[in-house]
Order: sequence, then C-alpha cells, then structure tokens
Amino acid sequence: MEFAIQARLVEWRGAVLVRDETRLGSATALDDAVRAARAHAADGFTVWIYEVDRGSGTQPAYTRVDVVRPDPPRPRR
Repeated sequence: MEFAIQARLVEWRGAVLVRDETRLGSATALDDAVRAARAHAADGFTVWIYEVDRGSGTQPAYTRVDVVRPDPPRPRR
C-alpha cells in the first residue's frame, strides 16, 4: 500500500499573497504518512493524506484518508 502526502501553506497580508508553498511526499505505511503530515502541520501547513491504488488502469486512484490541519496561531500578549 502507498500513501501520497500533499501539504500546502498560503499566507496573505491584506490582499497581497506573500507565500504559497507546497510540499509533496509519499509513504508505504499510514503511520509514517501521519507522522510526516504532523511534521508539516507543525510548520503551519494543511496536509492531505491519500491512499494510492495503482489498480489495473493506467492512472492511479486517490482516496482521501485524512486531513491534518495546523494548530491555530496563539494570540499575542
């Protein structure tokens, strides 16, 4: 079994896009995929984990397994 990991972080300042970053990865075990997703989320990314089914066709099928979101920012004091 294989899992695809897709992480994205978009930052805006007002109406100006200041950062749009994507990270891609893969894992052969769900535990490894979740561990990688949590590491990306700790950096502020929202992460989608998909199970990849190679099947018998020419294109793989992707089934979403989980979404890992970053912790909300802490209020400044």
